[in-house]
Amino acid sequence: MPQDIMTFMDDFTRVTVGGRSLRVRCAGEGTPVVYMHGGLGSVHETPADDQLLAHLGVRLARIERPGFGESSRHLGRTLVTWADDVRAVLDALGIARAGILGWSGGVPHALATAALAPERTAALSLVGAAPHNPGWQIDGSDPATLDRARAELAAFVAPLVALTAQPFALVDAIFSQMPAVDQALPDAVRAMLAASYAEALRHDGGAIDEMVVLRTPWPFALGDVACDVHLWTGALDRNTPPAGAQALADALPRARHDIVPDRGHSLIFSHAEAILTSLRDRTRDA
Repeated sequence: MPQDIMTFMDDFTRVTVGGRSLRVRCAGEGTPVVYMHGGLGSVHETPADDQLLAHLGVRLARIERPGFGESSRHLGRTLVTWADDVRAVLDALGIARAGILGWSGGVPHALATAALAPERTAALSLVGAAPHNPGWQIDGSDPATLDRARAELAAFVAPLVALTAQPFALVDAIFSQMPAVDQALPDAVRAMLAASYAEALRHDGGAIDEMVVLRTPWPFALGDVACDVHLWTGALDRNTPPAGAQALADALPRARHDIVPDRGHSLIFSHAEAILTSLRDRTRDA
């Protein structure tokens, strides 16, 4: 792998690996935590503002996945290549081991990092998590199957891309099937997600690439996730219901699962302090 190069532009860090560029933003000082954004996310998505990070003593690194925002597209990317990308970012940032936090579509990426880069993963927190659905899987080795999947996903993504000129309408569309508690986002969170979704969908290829990755079998066994894992689920979550999260927790060697009453899929934003405090403490103790 080519030597990783780090350059600074504004408040973003750009890590070059394998001829590609990944955009990263770090905030706060203290215990290192890497945040893996949700599906259709970008480097603008954050579970906590700088004030909370300072209060908690957490250094939060947010990595924008390939093909989203200004991170280079990576044709043929997999969860294996993602674990290598995380290693490259940690090397560039001078971080030996970190806590890993994944939300929604970031959960498989967080699990892959823990399973495939265990030497870099101190502890893991998953919010809005679910096991891989075998009925949703496709054969990634069959070109015809991949072509059909990409066509279906392109049709799904196209209406969302059309809404990027109206970012708040895009947030409303994404959250429209969620319970009222998710739709009643605080203004600051809604604005942050509007910016993040619009940035993520500036190019639709990255979103389609990622959805293909998430539909192929995970290239690791859950038993390979040896670190301590804390799962958090909103009791009202329709996207990743508590029963699915519990099934995932049961399959992991060292997992705890907390179900939070009266919350939904956006739990990570309302309970960021508790989630980050738990991960900070377990990362320090690992």
